[in-house]
Amino acid sequence: MTIKCSLVLCLRNAATGRALSGGDVRITLNGAPIKSQFREGGYFVFIGLEPGSYKAELRGVRYKAKTLSCKVSDNGFETYIVSLEPSAGLPKGETLTVSGSECFIPDKGAAFRLTQEAANPGDTSVSVYTKGM
Repeated sequence: MTIKCSLVLCLRNAATGRALSGGDVRITLNGAPIKSQFREGGYFVFIGLEPGSYKAELRGVRYKAKTLSCKVSDNGFETYIVSLEPSAGLPKGETLTVSGSECFIPDKGAAFRLTQEAANPGDTSVSVYTKGM
């Protein structure tokens, strides 16, 4: 028996660029819930779909809902890279430029959280979530 990959959605956080995890969103195709195989890196893989056009609806507690049109054909599969915006009220991603080895952030009651796990030698900026600025 051959299992055919029909469609792949690669989901990213639009503020950070990070891949989403399997539990971050629920996906429906043409209004019906559908199971997908989740793969590391934010890949949601759909198997055995009939050829045709589909309306994919992506919803998650932390993200704004998004709808996109997808096509499934008999000749292989399409991969759609989709960036989801964080929901209203959640911190938005900002970039601060670092001067030397220190970065001055004025205290205005704002909250910050580093969004990247590492930096490369020579990098001059870091990515942070900000709230309250």
